[in-house]
Amino acid sequence: VFNPGQTLFYEFEVTNTGNASIPEADTLTINDNRVDLATLICPAIPVGGLPPIDPDGDGTPDALVEGVNLLTCTANYEIVADDVSIGSVTNVATANTAATGDSNIDDAIFPT
Repeated sequence: VFNPGQTLFYEFEVTNTGNASIPEADTLTINDNRVDLATLICPAIPVGGLPPIDPDGDGTPDALVEGVNLLTCTANYEIVADDVSIGSVTNVATANTAATGDSNIDDAIFPT
C-alpha cells in the first residue's frame, strides 16, 4: 500500500534489439508519462557503440552485460492522492536515440 508523498524508484533496462550498433555519439532518451524527468539518470552509450543483443541473428540473445550491451537508467515518481484513489500507478515508457527513433513501448502497473 502506498500513500501520497511516497516515492517509486524506476529502473529502465535498455538493450539494442536491432541488427546494427547504435553509435557512441548518439544520445539515449527515455520518455515516460509518469516519472520526474529531472530525476532521470542514463549512462552514455559505450565507446564503440551499443551492439545488438543478437549480433549473429540466430534468435538467441547474447548474455547481457551492463555497460556493454545493456544500459540501466533510473528515475523517480512521487505518489499523489489521485494515484491512491485510482488504486494503481500505470506508467508507459519508451527509449530512443536519434539514430533509431522510438523503441518498443513498455509499461508497468503498481497497485497503490
